[in-house]
Amino acid sequence: MDSCVLEYVQVLQQNVAELHQMGKEWGMTEEEMSACIERVLKEDENVVVTPPPTFTLRRILRRVPMAIFFLFVTILAIACGTLVLFYVYPPAENYVSGALQPYGYTIFRAVRLATLPLHRYFNITSLYDAECIVGNPWFEEPSMDCVFCEGVKNIEILYDTNDQELIMKYLADARPMVFQGLAETVSFEDLRHLYRNNKDVIDTAAFFQSNVPGMKNIQDLFKDEIDENVLYKDKTTIHWLTKNIAGSQVMRKLFPRPSFIPPDSEVALEKVVFVDGHKSEHYELVAVILQQGYYMQLSGSRKVIVTPTKSCREVCSPMHILMNEGDVLTYNPGIWRVVMMPNLQNKLSIGFLGSYSFNGLNHGEIKIDEEPTTANGGEKRE
Repeated sequence: MDSCVLEYVQVLQQNVAELHQMGKEWGMTEEEMSACIERVLKEDENVVVTPPPTFTLRRILRRVPMAIFFLFVTILAIACGTLVLFYVYPPAENYVSGALQPYGYTIFRAVRLATLPLHRYFNITSLYDAECIVGNPWFEEPSMDCVFCEGVKNIEILYDTNDQELIMKYLADARPMVFQGLAETVSFEDLRHLYRNNKDVIDTAAFFQSNVPGMKNIQDLFKDEIDENVLYKDKTTIHWLTKNIAGSQVMRKLFPRPSFIPPDSEVALEKVVFVDGHKSEHYELVAVILQQGYYMQLSGSRKVIVTPTKSCREVCSPMHILMNEGDVLTYNPGIWRVVMMPNLQNKLSIGFLGSYSFNGLNHGEIKIDEEPTTANGGEKRE
């Protein structure tokens, strides 16, 4: 073959390769490139091939992810740089905060409106009242002086609330107390009756947790086929929390304010109901909101361990008591933690947790009696 022909073929191959590469850059498929080459060969040699608008758009869209990535990195770098500046030079933070303060509402309103479309894909309504969304394993709650638990060997037992002076003394000294038979007993049917009479309120106010398969919300708990015998089966654990005004008013109908709480104390809106079957797992009562917590054993009996906070366990001793129906335990969560042991009784366990304010804590010298007496002079029970 003539050398000139060979050179011409090589030039054509190079041109075809260049066209093929250009087609790839435009986002064309192999079929589209072949059709385009055939069309050009059949037409005038001077025709100019330009990429259609769809190819240009496809080419732009191919670069969008990379542009978004670089935009994200730029914003992150600016944010980190700003935080470092604020940390190194606090006056800069004060200046920026003061300058943006008049526009705070407008900025956050714009952000809220801009993120509303995400609500249909990421519904976080259930997290609205959550106290903790992501746990911090290094966080430790601040604890009080261990002088409040040093030397305390027994839980105080009281049989009535007549001796208010003694009750106030124990509260001031952060001493755990159990009032025997103070509360009215509550059965599962009582809970069902309360729910069905106030269904609209409780359905929207209750945060529900259950280890029973298929029981995902409070409506499932009070179905007709659910009774005490069903819930008593091994290791059933059900908790539900109400923390708004309407829910608190409903819960107060069945769980009234204990009579030992000082009249000037505020009772928290947060209220928790515990329903535990046979051999349920042990668990620590959730952290209460206000200064004093109280737990009522309303059905069945339960062994309870009252243990000092982590920072005081080397100098203070844990205590235990068997709580029967109607018993009420009150304690200071800044000093003591309450652990519910497994339900080993032949009856469904129903408990209730609340909290109340108390600002009369004794910050002076605390004297622990060697053998403290109960409200009626009787013997103490562990």
